[in-house]
Amino acid sequence: MLADPYARAEKVPAHVPPSLVFDYDMYTSPGFDPAGVEDIHVIWKRLHTTHPKIFWTPHYGGHWVVTPFTEIARMQQGFQFFKHRAVYSA
Repeated sequence: MLADPYARAEKVPAHVPPSLVFDYDMYTSPGFDPAGVEDIHVIWKRLHTTHPKIFWTPHYGGHWVVTPFTEIARMQQGFQFFKHRAVYSA
């Protein structure tokens, strides 16, 4: 467990292909509104045009970002194969 869950990962795990590593932080993403005024679907659509549908980011200790509904549903149904850890913005 990280001492600071908001810290960036110091290195990319060996199993993550460099082509899938992106410096993406949803809390500083263009258009993100902490008050929730902007439609989150606009942010997801923007992600689909600028990033792969599944990618890894070093933010918050490093994690995968998955945006297609079909893949999210598959991951939720196969929860025993995927690690889940909640990280909330302060």
